[in-house]
Amino acid sequence: MTLTRQFMKNPEFRHRFLSRLSQALSTTLSDENVIARIDYYTELLDPEVARERSRWGGSYKSWQLRVEDMKGFLEDGHIKKIISNIRSYAGLTRQEMETYFGGWIH
Repeated sequence: MTLTRQFMKNPEFRHRFLSRLSQALSTTLSDENVIARIDYYTELLDPEVARERSRWGGSYKSWQLRVEDMKGFLEDGHIKKIISNIRSYAGLTRQEMETYFGGWIH
């Protein structure tokens, strides 16, 4: 059994971990925030991509497609996937799901 699963047996750790995950999904890891960061770095790196691709191979179009793939992953419900995975991994009860992730499971 992994160390994290052992920690999840401790009620205080479990509460703090799930609270922090819920908070992060609402702020730092929210779809809107992550897409904004992708857009920021895309704009920052865009002027250099053509030169980088001509030197190392690949195309500008392939880079654009990868950026769109990342956005598509987010728009395809990544938060619900994270919550589903943590539910399975940690064996969350219905009450815990409602308490920590109620806004995403309805």
